[in-house]
Amino acid sequence: MIGYTTALFALIAATLVIAGHDELVQCTPGIFQIIGKADCTGFFMCVFGKKVEMPPCPQRSVFSSSANVCVPKGSMYDDCKKTTEGSGGHMPVLPDLGQYRSNQCPVAHCRPCRVDLPSCVGKPDGINVHPVKLWSPFYAVCYKERTIKEERCQADENGRTQLFHPDRNECVSLDMIPREHGGMMPECGTKVDGFYQDEFGRCDRYVRCQGGKYIGTVKCAVGEVFDGTKEGCVPQEKACGHCGRLDHW
Repeated sequence: MIGYTTALFALIAATLVIAGHDELVQCTPGIFQIIGKADCTGFFMCVFGKKVEMPPCPQRSVFSSSANVCVPKGSMYDDCKKTTEGSGGHMPVLPDLGQYRSNQCPVAHCRPCRVDLPSCVGKPDGINVHPVKLWSPFYAVCYKERTIKEERCQADENGRTQLFHPDRNECVSLDMIPREHGGMMPECGTKVDGFYQDEFGRCDRYVRCQGGKYIGTVKCAVGEVFDGTKEGCVPQEKACGHCGRLDHW
């Protein structure tokens, strides 16, 4: 009984150490990364600087830090023990299996690859446009021409929906999405360079047009509104126009 209790406490302590290690995993902004878990049961993927926990490795397999894929446990590619114990040593490189097809996995004994995800063939590692759901919140995460995951853009700091811009290859607010694609991008094609009132009647912001193109939206501070006569934000009680409280111009 004592031996069982001691073993149980040891297992709990080891689990807490591993969990603490995984919590310390940090992503480098702007860099696509794959980081293995301390217990080699899976890995994290860094997308937009955010740590995303990926599905665990299949049964009887572990994550190989040298190959960045799940490999059969105990095989020649299993470097989990060497990585966690720090014993070093050079591990053999996985053979090049060529381009990954929808029904092909990187190593034997892996779980069946999904065929209902967007294709990543010919696309670079990292985030990529969803070929079926263009101008939507969805995008694909690719690695070695495999579709790792289908992700969705998070809401912005104001809780508004963001869409994935296929040309910019990133999630952007609706102000950066052309209207023909369901966005709210201001029309600047016929306007001279300058600052303009928001076209949707929002008084707490204004847009900038330059060279017939939309440059961006500037949001006013709390309690301020845009005043076209001053081309900037002013306190509401001192602003002219329909957004201000002054009676005269």
